[in-house]
Amino acid sequence: MDTTLKIWSIDLEKIHSGSRIIAPMTCLATINGHDDDVMFVAVDEGEDLILSGSRDGTVILYQLRSAQYLRSIQHQC
Repeated sequence: MDTTLKIWSIDLEKIHSGSRIIAPMTCLATINGHDDDVMFVAVDEGEDLILSGSRDGTVILYQLRSAQYLRSIQHQC
């Protein structure tokens, strides 16, 4: 597992080549913020948001296009 998120650009026009999947990809951003493994990610392109949750008990909201931190919520056990 990993504590970072990566935002990728994928060229969907070149995704299939015969029986193999070939998708040229470019890493646009690496996002840090969690102190433990990221367990889930939800993306809403229409609202330009990424939501991630981690074993560290945090849920973090980022802006998708800029990878900017917006807010975090810490779960208290």
